[in-house]
Amino acid sequence: MMEQQQRHQYLDALGITSWLPQQPLSGAAPSEDWVWDFRYPAPEIPFSEGDYDDYAGDSSDAMLQPGNADPRLRPRPKKMQPSPQSREAARAMLAQTLGAELDAKPKPKPAAAAVASPQQPLTEPVTPAATNKPDPRFKLAFVQTGPLLLIDSLPTQGQDGFTEHHQNLAQAICSALQSGLPAFPPATLLPWPMFVSKTIDQGYEQAQIAIRHKLKRALVADVKVMLLFGEAAAQMVLERDEELDELRGAMFSYRPGIKALATRSLTEAMHVPGVKRDIWLDLQPVVKFLRNE
Repeated sequence: MMEQQQRHQYLDALGITSWLPQQPLSGAAPSEDWVWDFRYPAPEIPFSEGDYDDYAGDSSDAMLQPGNADPRLRPRPKKMQPSPQSREAARAMLAQTLGAELDAKPKPKPAAAAVASPQQPLTEPVTPAATNKPDPRFKLAFVQTGPLLLIDSLPTQGQDGFTEHHQNLAQAICSALQSGLPAFPPATLLPWPMFVSKTIDQGYEQAQIAIRHKLKRALVADVKVMLLFGEAAAQMVLERDEELDELRGAMFSYRPGIKALATRSLTEAMHVPGVKRDIWLDLQPVVKFLRNE
């Protein structure tokens, strides 16, 4: 896709306008996968720098240097695109951390996700999912700052919670979406199952009750947007069955006055090269929504 970005830069310099579809065209051949993610000009990633990059697998962004008041004003080195081998190795390492199987190759975006591109945000009511499901297992972190409520899907294995690296990245994302936010508060966690006992009902319905109770307390009066990072947060909060790739980048109406948007997890962003850029592309409907408020 980076080659396509460069091609469009050349065409733009020549005064030539090129067009790409924003949704599947009737009777046309299927478009390549990169078409649905393509943006021109490519948006900057304002949260691609910070001390969380010390921990991240995507460490190609330069660290802030003393004396540079605004990092956007200094020249940035050209980022090398990760090879398929490095991306596959990073995703394999993340799979062990999350305790879940991740595909080595990204899944192709279905037609529904293409309609939910940042140019045409999708708004639809949240419909309850079927309750005949296996007992869920997740760990969610809740952080509210200003009009934003962040819900991140954390690894279920190990004792680590919402670490300093998670908080730094989350704070950078929020600052990129809206300036002048209040001090970033500590996160509260909701692990599931909550009890070791097997005699207590901790199935899907009980998990939904716990999340609704948590949201009732977390959705204060000034919250306008919920940011759902990771598949567990997206599926459990929206109560939907679709995989994350089908929910990403779509603006949902959770309730009157409150929108919700799903994207990839912060843990994945800190381990897999290129994920921070994917998150910023997914967040474009939120950027537009907050600007119009």
